[in-house]
Amino acid sequence: MPEITIRRLVGDEIVRYYAPLHQYSLSGSATPPINLTRYEKYPNVYEESPVLALFEDNKVVATTFGIPMTQNVRGKVYPMVGIAGVTSDPVTRRKGYMRRLMQATHHYFYERSFPVAMLYPFRETFYERMGYTTFTHFRRVKFKTAHLAPLLKMDLAGSVEYMHIRDGWDTYLNFLRERQQSIHGMGFFEPEYFKLLYDLTENWLAVARDESGTVIGVMPYKITGYFETFLVQSFFTSNSLGRYLLLNWIARHTDQTTEVDMKLAPTERPETWLSDMNVLADPDIWITAMGRVLDIQKLNGMNVGAGQLCIEVTDEQCEWNQGVFTLTGNDGKLTVSAGGSPECTLTIQGLSALIYGTHDPHDFQFRGWGKPSDNTLATMQQMFPLTQPYLFFIF
Repeated sequence: MPEITIRRLVGDEIVRYYAPLHQYSLSGSATPPINLTRYEKYPNVYEESPVLALFEDNKVVATTFGIPMTQNVRGKVYPMVGIAGVTSDPVTRRKGYMRRLMQATHHYFYERSFPVAMLYPFRETFYERMGYTTFTHFRRVKFKTAHLAPLLKMDLAGSVEYMHIRDGWDTYLNFLRERQQSIHGMGFFEPEYFKLLYDLTENWLAVARDESGTVIGVMPYKITGYFETFLVQSFFTSNSLGRYLLLNWIARHTDQTTEVDMKLAPTERPETWLSDMNVLADPDIWITAMGRVLDIQKLNGMNVGAGQLCIEVTDEQCEWNQGVFTLTGNDGKLTVSAGGSPECTLTIQGLSALIYGTHDPHDFQFRGWGKPSDNTLATMQQMFPLTQPYLFFIF
């Protein structure tokens, strides 16, 4: 039998062990030799973010990369770990190693008081077995630039300034931090990680301000070529004026671009912005976020409706979540305590779906997550109404 060990990689082990497996698993196979530049460029990132590795007889055959982040969950911002860099050697796949490594990763961040975890799956069913629930897709839509032309006749209070993204970097990140406070599900990590994971060097940034000079919208974008596409990387506004100022800015490119391609939160409704928009949804979006509760007892303080639920939770990955917990909504805030007389049993998938608001609790029985009574279902809906979380960051 092979000897199996799991530990954190340190120092130059990141480049020696993690980088080759990461590039093989998550990059194109037709791009050898392996480029180690990005791994050598940000050593401090890996000091703050653990790369955990599973060794089979002293050879690294699986890894995870945990990114410390924060996340708004129903109005309260919690520490959150973004799990990325999930890689495995094809020689040792199907041996259950990744399940063991994910369990170790969950335990690592539980010990460091992270209540929730997020990731982007290679296959949803695999991570559902790890306790994760699926978020709604973000929206990616396309429409003709000319369909925004009516906005050019509007007299809008405020202004839009454009600049290279590097010159507006602080303005952009500060606005994202501000918006996180009111967007359920939105994650945020420090600028160093942003620079590592995102290449925005070719982007412009449009900044919308009201008449007082307050920033009310930001939009990184690039133009793919003359008479081609106005590509919007993200679109964040704090009010309707910010939205229409940025749309007006896009409209100013009617004679320069033919099409607008936008990434949007699932709550945005671009088909209602103007008449005759003819918005088309991009059918090729495959990536979606998944989230799970890492520590039930650290969920205090989120915004919930009035009521009380006593639930027995099962969690095969995180044994500290197994047991009975009472969830109480009082004065609009959640309190979690251990113990009580359970009204129903939920898997951790069901509890995570309830907390994030991703699934109708009536569907839980069909997903194998539990069978709450009608009275319990009514309380669940009152305390944890359905909503659409938007993680935003892709990692």
